[in-house]
Amino acid sequence: MRIAICDDEQTVNAVLQKLVAEVVAELGYQCEIGLYSSGDALLQTLEVHPRQFQIYLLDIEMAGTNGLETARRIREQDADAILIFVTGHRELMPEAFRVLAFQYIVKPFEQESVKGIFLSAVRLLEKHRTIYTYTIRKKKHSLFLSQIESIESQGRKLIIHTTDGQQIEYYGRMKDAVEKAAGLTFVQPHRSYLINLEQVKNLESWLIEMRSGAKISISNLHHDTFHAAYRRFVLARTGGVRL
Repeated sequence: MRIAICDDEQTVNAVLQKLVAEVVAELGYQCEIGLYSSGDALLQTLEVHPRQFQIYLLDIEMAGTNGLETARRIREQDADAILIFVTGHRELMPEAFRVLAFQYIVKPFEQESVKGIFLSAVRLLEKHRTIYTYTIRKKKHSLFLSQIESIESQGRKLIIHTTDGQQIEYYGRMKDAVEKAAGLTFVQPHRSYLINLEQVKNLESWLIEMRSGAKISISNLHHDTFHAAYRRFVLARTGGVRL
């Protein structure tokens, strides 16, 4: 799980990092925490890696690009991320919720309250099935479903092909991957592949070209069900209008 903490007070950053790490460890997730002392520094990272983090803890009042503007720019490129604001002024909260903030923490904060809010944020990600979890060496990892182009089965291993070109291998079953990614967007064209329809560039009767350039065949067994699923996907994206 990847979390960004952005506050211009180093002591606040350190305390939040400790509390977040404790919650994530209790849940069994592998955790990567990015610490930033300004919104500008965080946004520079996001220019290179737009969906780097799944949860953000943002101080509202910072020099340069403040937390509200930072959050607005995050939300422009990432509808799935969870935003939590940290502030010493409760009256700023109505403005904060315009960028679909999940919750806010008021300074000075109680440590147990912070841990409870962060735990709720993780549970929300899990409940809404916006993340795909997998285990490597007994540690849970996660990606947004929208970061996955396809999942490939090779023997006892699954390979996650991400939209930024990574390949992540772990031991697992395709059946479990299908259950985790269940919904309109992920469909099997072949028993050894599960693909994200959002990442399809071109589609022929028996062949799929993904945005990455990868080409995946459609098997006889999955041909009719795959094309029916793709038609439903297109109709859903066009408001149900048949073209």
